[in-house]
Amino acid sequence: MLQTRSQRHAGNAYARVVQVKGEPDDDKYKSLARSLPVLIRTAGLAQALAFVDTPGAEPMHRALIKHLNEAVNDGQSLSATCRTATLSEYMRLTSETLDVLLWFKRFAESMLDDDAGKQTTSEEAPEEPQ
Repeated sequence: MLQTRSQRHAGNAYARVVQVKGEPDDDKYKSLARSLPVLIRTAGLAQALAFVDTPGAEPMHRALIKHLNEAVNDGQSLSATCRTATLSEYMRLTSETLDVLLWFKRFAESMLDDDAGKQTTSEEAPEEPQ
């Protein structure tokens, strides 16, 4: 079956967001999926990835970076590839990463719950009318 590039990106993003759905910190994945495109546009792809992919990064942030590596760069480190890429390759990687992130953001926003909706204690639950 022939698919457009956008359809492939959507399928990749959907499959990976499903993997993190229900994880305790999936809201952090959602937050990064929302903010990373802006960071890439302002700082550049290499700098944004270096900023996010640090040794002490949140597990869900590492998960999104891993998913980007798989979706854009066949599982290879996107950060390392950016540092050695030619200008035209760097521009292609940036464009493709932003295209993929659009789908990650869409699926994360629609499928992952906000932190507020995850746990409701008995104190927070509304009282039943008497």
